[in-house]
Amino acid sequence: MATDWVTEQLRLAFKKINAKADMESKKASKKERRKLGVKDRSKAIARAEHASAELAKAMKTRPCSECGKPTKADPEFFLNPVMCQRCKDQSQDIDLGIHPRKRDDFSEITVFKGGSPGLGKRK
Repeated sequence: MATDWVTEQLRLAFKKINAKADMESKKASKKERRKLGVKDRSKAIARAEHASAELAKAMKTRPCSECGKPTKADPEFFLNPVMCQRCKDQSQDIDLGIHPRKRDDFSEITVFKGGSPGLGKRK
């Protein structure tokens, strides 16, 4: 029982010392991170330019979702999966029998009074 009490008292005593040491090490590491030489800055700028160039290239060409071949992507929706022409033709040739249900297209709607507020009855 006495050893537990001593251990607890030592833990409480070193808690403050450890917190102070952690704070000093955080301050030192923060100062080191802030110090960037001219060479380091130029390297960082070069890396950023290279990354932006890669992003611009990725916006123009994306790998095909089927075969991985580089394919021209849509400039507005460049993150959508794209398919190369060969894979598009191949997918059109293979008919899996999956088709959407037949829709009843209509050209006009007549709105009558009644029904939900603001909606009316449609016919």
